[in-house]
Amino acid sequence: MTGRNGMDVYAAALDAARGAEIIFGDTTAPPPVVAFAEPTEVEVAGQRAVRYTVSVTGIHQRQLCDPTEAIFDVVAMTAYATAPVAVFMIELHQDVEGALDHSVADQVISTIRRTDSKDGVGNGT
Repeated sequence: MTGRNGMDVYAAALDAARGAEIIFGDTTAPPPVVAFAEPTEVEVAGQRAVRYTVSVTGIHQRQLCDPTEAIFDVVAMTAYATAPVAVFMIELHQDVEGALDHSVADQVISTIRRTDSKDGVGNGT
């Protein structure tokens, strides 16, 4: 999770999604193939949010257990903390033993809640 200043939720989500090229890139190998799905509006904790799903293939393996494919989900929504936009990122390695299904990203996103400003506990809204 990170925050963004000076941009709306669409721009913040796209900016973070573009980070997939750096996250999965390797300066010693050809760049991975990064494919962006169209942004979708989703509801998170009762408020409007934007989600990008990025598929990455051709990731350079440094070790045999490293993934060659990944799915990178980014969700951005308005925030009330240190930045006006909160950005959540979920990285799911694919093409490895025990890889998690993309539905796990949906499950993680469904748990996002605002914290209570008094005690830091999710308030369920």
